[in-house]
Amino acid sequence: MKTIRIFSVLLISLIVTTAFIKINRSADSGPADEQAIKNIIEEETAAYFQRDSIKLFSFYADDAITQTAWNSPNGSYGMYKGFKSIRKNFTEAFIKYPKPQVQPKVDRSQWVFRQLSDEWMWVNFIAKFKGDDERSIPVMKRG
Repeated sequence: MKTIRIFSVLLISLIVTTAFIKINRSADSGPADEQAIKNIIEEETAAYFQRDSIKLFSFYADDAITQTAWNSPNGSYGMYKGFKSIRKNFTEAFIKYPKPQVQPKVDRSQWVFRQLSDEWMWVNFIAKFKGDDERSIPVMKRG
């Protein structure tokens, strides 16, 4: 049985995202593991836009080393460290913007999977969020 926990994921407009993932298994990673990780990242994104905080928080390890970080198109970046800080950030955002949002199209590319040990994998990818008119859109908006 495989257990996959995401230690660092958040997607915004155009970003480079890194996930530090714990996988409990005995064999080397392969296409099935990589697809399982991609599925988890897609589910985490959907939970965010649906404002499903219970499901969203289930993707983060409750640990002080858990981090979420992102790069924005304008060159800025953001980061929260520690599950308590991440939960506080999302909780405040969901209170301010409580309505679920239509999830934009997400194009993820340039996946890199680096197995660090039998239990840990480093994952990088680029995500682009596009609206119906193909312009990049903000993740948070008044609703």
